[in-house]
Amino acid sequence: MRPVFSIKKVLVLLVLCMLLPFVGCKKKVKDTLINGEWLTELTTQAGITSYQQDEPYYLNISSNSPYFSVVQSSVEWELLTPSKAFDPSATLTREMVAYTLMNLISRTHQGTSDVIKDLQDCSYPDQVKAAVASGLMSLDERQRFRPKEVISKEEAFGYLSQVIEIVNNRKFSDTKTTVQLKDDVQFSDEEPNQFDAETLTAYFQSDSSIQTGMYITYDDAYYRILKCEYTNQGIKTTLELVNMEDVIDQFEIQGGTDLEFNHARIFDGNGNIIQEGTEQSHSLSLMSTSLINHTFDMKGFRVSLKGTTSSLHAEVSKQLQVGGLFYANAALDNLHIQYKWDKDEDRIQYGYLKADFTTSENIGLRNGMYKELYGDFSKLNPKDFISTVQNIFQTKQEVLTDTL
Repeated sequence: MRPVFSIKKVLVLLVLCMLLPFVGCKKKVKDTLINGEWLTELTTQAGITSYQQDEPYYLNISSNSPYFSVVQSSVEWELLTPSKAFDPSATLTREMVAYTLMNLISRTHQGTSDVIKDLQDCSYPDQVKAAVASGLMSLDERQRFRPKEVISKEEAFGYLSQVIEIVNNRKFSDTKTTVQLKDDVQFSDEEPNQFDAETLTAYFQSDSSIQTGMYITYDDAYYRILKCEYTNQGIKTTLELVNMEDVIDQFEIQGGTDLEFNHARIFDGNGNIIQEGTEQSHSLSLMSTSLINHTFDMKGFRVSLKGTTSSLHAEVSKQLQVGGLFYANAALDNLHIQYKWDKDEDRIQYGYLKADFTTSENIGLRNGMYKELYGDFSKLNPKDFISTVQNIFQTKQEVLTDTL
């Protein structure tokens, strides 16, 4: 018997065959992360560990949560916004990756919405636009971001490594400074004959063109002139201290520099200045000479500071009653700063500051036990350094038996 085919069924099969290449098969992501795991890895690689507030920022994440510390520090470092819900147990999605990474590098106001066809489905549209505009994440062939799509661990960590590389190794080849004042701000370049920071008054020459409403700068501070009076001493002005953001509408600075320690302001343990800071010259130095040499007492210890333009060495020491000289010292070398700061219309568009340096530390007893340490002591609070040293040796017995 000849088989009988339904024309209707044949047409349906033909249509399905034609649509099959366009529909495709969506692969299920197997190796995934939850939000808490992702945030833990992100903060670890970014060096974000500390937080100030003990009260939870999210009601669903109590102090008993394994991700409490990570979430608290992420909020305070602005990786997360408390007004946006966050579930550490939810599976990581593409938009959560974009949200946290763009917040990490403060790029949340870049890109347009025209090219992203499913932007209305995004919970974090600003960060998604920035992630696409920066080239970190891309759209599919239909110009969709697919924000709710689960992302694999490998892909997420790939994006993270790119961002960390940018943060850690960004270089600014040229130094740039652009400043634009607000429209109603007029600065005077005249210097006052007298200036009193306590009474906020200044005197100018009698023939000065200074006027009420003008602005002046003095000792790196900004002042607005509230009142002008003619006196025998000249024009007396009453001033008001203003913030930089009150007078500057837009500014952009970027560059890199090696900080020279001989220009630093140095205080002793009592808060007294033992070296005045000076403006750093960026001229080429052909040799490194010993320019810093200060010694003072602090909480029973002798403190010695020595240094050159590129290196600073500090040592604390104390003669022990049981014999021997206890000492601890540290050296900081080759401090290089990279910076970029963009502000526009009372909003920080981009901020970046990175310090590169090398350190070495030694601690021990001369004519006694000794141990040399190398590593990163950046997590030690400078305010606690002396007390930490004092706690190392409490009694004669400890001095004789403890090993550092």
